[in-house]
Amino acid sequence: MSFFMLSGTFPIDTTKTRLQLQGQVIDMKQKEIRYRGMLHAFAKIAKDDGLKALFNGYSFFIVYFVFKLFILNIKSLLILR
Repeated sequence: MSFFMLSGTFPIDTTKTRLQLQGQVIDMKQKEIRYRGMLHAFAKIAKDDGLKALFNGYSFFIVYFVFKLFILNIKSLLILR
C-alpha cells in the first residue's frame, strides 16, 4: 500500500476506533454513546476536537512507515549480494 493511500484512510480508522470504544467502561470518557454512525462520528470529532484529532497517532505511523521501508530496502540489498 502506498503512503498516500494509508494517509487518506487514517482519519477513517480513527473514527472507526472511536465508534468501537464508545460505551465501554474501560475509558470513562467513552462510557456514554456519543456517535450514531460513521458519518456522524466523523463530523462530531472534526467539530468538537478539531481536524487534528482525526490524525492522532499519525506521527507514529510516519515513523513506522519510514522504518519499514528502510528495513525492506536493506533486506533487498542483502539478498541481491
